[in-house]
Amino acid sequence: MQIKQKILFDCFKQNQFVLKHLMGIERFGQKTIVITENQGVYSYEKTSLKRIRLTNLTTDVYRSTSFQGRYLIISTVKGDILFYDSRANFKLVKTIKKSAFFHESIIDLKGNDHYLTFITSKRLYIWDGKKLKSYNDYQSGSDLFDRININEKQLAIYSPKTIIRLDLV
Repeated sequence: MQIKQKILFDCFKQNQFVLKHLMGIERFGQKTIVITENQGVYSYEKTSLKRIRLTNLTTDVYRSTSFQGRYLIISTVKGDILFYDSRANFKLVKTIKKSAFFHESIIDLKGNDHYLTFITSKRLYIWDGKKLKSYNDYQSGSDLFDRININEKQLAIYSPKTIIRLDLV
């Protein structure tokens, strides 16, 4: 059984609590964090779920990811991106307001040890922890991209008809 399936099975079995609209499962060292759309964020410890109260998370979660193996990143339905430090008991350490990226809605976001990337309907954004860079020439004609994936060296942007790969190094 895959680790995510095992965690969810154990959560349901132990807590008899049904998590609806699961948005992600992220690992930070020994901690496993379970993110739902509107039921909150939980820490999975051994055989139980413990709710984590996150500052400024006052609306539904749209996307979630991890960044630099340390930060839990949550994109809200309102469009803001919230950074929580796993080493400081998930304290809010940074907020990128929707206005920082031209009030566009985030379609998808992914992070790794080096970069946080996200796409809107018009632009690709790459953040290295210091500077937020924007690219608006990744769209190919009328294709609307709906997913993004990232590894150590490449970024892939997906639409129903196209995949674009970009080198990050």
